[in-house]
Amino acid sequence: MSLGEQLKSLRHAKQMSQPELAELAGIEQSYLSKLENDKAQPSNEMLRKLLTALDIKLEALLQKLPAMSVQKLAALPDVEHWLTQQNQQQFSQRRNYLLASSALIVFAITLFFAGYSKLIFSEQQYEYVSDGVVREGEIKTIFNDWPRLLPRGEKKIRDQKAIEMTGRRDVEHIRIATWLGNPIEKSVDGGTRYYWHSQMVDQAQPINAWLQVIGIFLFAAGMMGFVIERKLFN
Repeated sequence: MSLGEQLKSLRHAKQMSQPELAELAGIEQSYLSKLENDKAQPSNEMLRKLLTALDIKLEALLQKLPAMSVQKLAALPDVEHWLTQQNQQQFSQRRNYLLASSALIVFAITLFFAGYSKLIFSEQQYEYVSDGVVREGEIKTIFNDWPRLLPRGEKKIRDQKAIEMTGRRDVEHIRIATWLGNPIEKSVDGGTRYYWHSQMVDQAQPINAWLQVIGIFLFAAGMMGFVIERKLFN
């Protein structure tokens, strides 16, 4: 819809005749007729008068016009100022869109790397083993070294001790992500448990897989942001 057609539509919406609008705007009817038939272009002052008479803002009028019609009015100071503001606003929106998409991609790569490298949630764990409860006064390694504490040749005593230590043996395994020394000491009923480092084991952490999945999803979303930005602002 051209400017003239838009002016005519707005006049009809106000239920005014050409003479009435011309009088209200303080312009000649013949000039208004030319404007409505797109045979003339308004001056900046005339456009202001028409907008006041029609009780409509410049922005509302221009937003109803096609880009070609707006460009024909670009020489008018008020229209030029509005176009400048629109360009600045669009530039700001475009910049924010690009920054958000870029930040999303950087965050996505960080998440994916964190999950892939397993740096935050390590899957290498320390396994500690305790053979049983060490009673007060016994050495920490009693379950392995008790034979050295008995006199040689005392087979009956050694056999009885072997039965006792076998009965006391109650193996426990623990796995932890950080090194806590060797051994780890824990007070329990009847004495103390000493957990000795046994080996390094792999312990799958589902969160690492989730970090990679989320990273891929956010990366795709960030790339789509660039595609949408081009369609919106080009």
